[in-house]
Amino acid sequence: MSFDLPGTEGRLSDRGFSRREEGFTLIELSIIVVILGIVLTLAVVNYANASRSMALKGAQRQVEAALSRAMNAARQENVAYRLIFYPQSDAVHPNSYEFLHKVENAGNWTLEPVDRSVIGEDVVVDENHYFIRVTNGVRIMSETTLVIDFIPRGTTLTVTPATITLGLGGSSVSVVLDSEGRINPR
Repeated sequence: MSFDLPGTEGRLSDRGFSRREEGFTLIELSIIVVILGIVLTLAVVNYANASRSMALKGAQRQVEAALSRAMNAARQENVAYRLIFYPQSDAVHPNSYEFLHKVENAGNWTLEPVDRSVIGEDVVVDENHYFIRVTNGVRIMSETTLVIDFIPRGTTLTVTPATITLGLGGSSVSVVLDSEGRINPR
């Protein structure tokens, strides 16, 4: 069976020419599949990097807010506050932090746990301590527990300087607290 164009009855096949069928060749389809694979791979990598970056930024803002809450509470209540960051290596409460404040009990001043969490934070209560987890699976990258004290002295505030480094995957960010209470993200 032969299909010829109108007006060319028998002429194409008489000369040894055959009509090319419509569509793509296997090589053309292979090239398209390879290009789509490359584009999808780049999209997935960019999404993963953006997702990691957003998770780190969120955790960085959470730590900055916790430092600010402790500092403001120490000034407003005129008592010492302690913020303790537990690193990923902590066996009991990894990648979390807690607030303590000085309280007078029968003439003695002691540090006691206080809940300074905000809505949306993941809080674990353990023996009257409020451990707040760092968000999005971000880790506190430290060898030891970090203890930061905020001590009001009249109109000034003494602060234990510290650097809190947060990590996720191969990326990390730091929050630096200087001795004057300034918070500098890095």
